[in-house]
Amino acid sequence: MDFPNIDLYGLAAFDAIRRTGSITQAALELNLAQSTLSNRLRRLRSQLDDPLFIRTAAGMQPTPFAEDIGARISDALAMIDGGLRNRKDFDPGREARTFTILMTPVTEVQLVPLVVDRCAVEAPGMNFTTRALPDKETENALREGVADLAIGYFPDISQSLKQRHVVNSDYVCVVSKNHPTIGDTISREQFLGSRYAIADVRGTGHHAVELALQRAGVATNIVARVSNFLSLSLIVASSTLIATIPGMLANTMQHAADIKVLRHPLDLPTPEVRQFWHDRVHRDPAHVWLRGILSDLYRSLPNKMESPA
Repeated sequence: MDFPNIDLYGLAAFDAIRRTGSITQAALELNLAQSTLSNRLRRLRSQLDDPLFIRTAAGMQPTPFAEDIGARISDALAMIDGGLRNRKDFDPGREARTFTILMTPVTEVQLVPLVVDRCAVEAPGMNFTTRALPDKETENALREGVADLAIGYFPDISQSLKQRHVVNSDYVCVVSKNHPTIGDTISREQFLGSRYAIADVRGTGHHAVELALQRAGVATNIVARVSNFLSLSLIVASSTLIATIPGMLANTMQHAADIKVLRHPLDLPTPEVRQFWHDRVHRDPAHVWLRGILSDLYRSLPNKMESPA
């Protein structure tokens, strides 16, 4: 028996003929030409090495072998049909599952509160685990199924993954609200003459900021390196140091720390927030829903600096 080449079309033809006892009625049920149905039956007969049905005055009568396998094939087709219908009838309000989402810490602090609040109403059975990984590990986690989705600034992830642009942001300069010499604007000369704190974020797209500062000739003025942008904002708030952070994060942090958000005097890269996922989950309704709400929520955030400058 040529099992690897048996397809659902042949089995569906077999099941319809078995139930109706007629080539004509089976063809009508499947919306096929009788010749097409006959060809599928002919191929299945050859693959299973059995005539399957004998034409009689009472209609197409199944052989003993067809009788033996008929109910099981019918049940299997019903299970497949039910599974496909459930896929189309996905209801986030009744679904219970946990998604693993890879985010940079910047994305996490902005997006997670919004996701949790929205799902409390729209999808109470949905839970989320977030992780932060370097770009290369992020790509591997998506390929291996360790994570469902990545969202954030990941410029080095391969084009072979599915992806969607979400929003462009910018980088801004932040200083303490009580800074003794910097007011509501900062000139290039002031910036180049200041002392800096930076976030040591090698392995992520945001490392481009440090490279840009080095090219501008300010490497010797970097006096503090910290692990992330969040602590960087708090350190700046209580010192005379200045820092460069993503504008979307600055809009959040200026409500939590005593910082001023200033237009950056240097020409810096534009962070492009994107979603990334593997092809195997591309059409899964739950993943389609997840990607949709994350895009909506991220776009609802202010993506440019809110302070005057």
